Amino acid sequence: MTLDRIRVLKHAPSLVLAAIVGYQVFVPPSVGLASNGDFAKIIGIFDLGAPAADNYSYVNLTYRFDPQYHWTPGFYSSETLLAMAAIGLNHIFSKDGSFDLRWMGFIHGVLFILAIYLLQPLLADVGRWRRLLLWMAIAVFFGDVMYACYFNTLYMDAAGVRFSDAGGGSVPTYRHLAEKV
Repeated sequence: MTLDRIRVLKHAPSLVLAAIVGYQVFVPPSVGLASNGDFAKIIGIFDLGAPAADNYSYVNLTYRFDPQYHWTPGFYSSETLLAMAAIGLNHIFSKDGSFDLRWMGFIHGVLFILAIYLLQPLLADVGRWRRLLLWMAIAVFFGDVMYACYFNTLYMDAAGVRFSDAGGGSVPTYRHLAEKV
């Protein structure tokens, strides 16, 4: 087995979950959650919004920059920081100047894949078949569309879940690696 193939196999769980989630988040029909009027708490400070009629119907993937949408909620969330990153990426790649919610899906997805990547060393010492079964279970549970729809959203709890994912993967991994030293 070549060294390149070993490296790919080592990162296979992260790559498989990235493909599963990426397909659901980016390939039409994209999944996501409707605003229900809550997204303004995050994107109002950026003068970003959508027509009020779209708030309660279905996921709206396109938002416009317009001063009429400006609103300061009086508090900030970690989701606001993620929205800043998504808006920055959107400015680089947007052709018409509107905001595509799938950039939030990308940011949430990167944090999720980071969490999965950080989990990998924990399962390195587990037997091959048990490790395969655990990764298959993780793929089924976390690759589910009801989990992936939280990637294309601006709800504040989405950031909390992503940071919990990353913390859930990193803390035990660092402990496990420290015990080996």
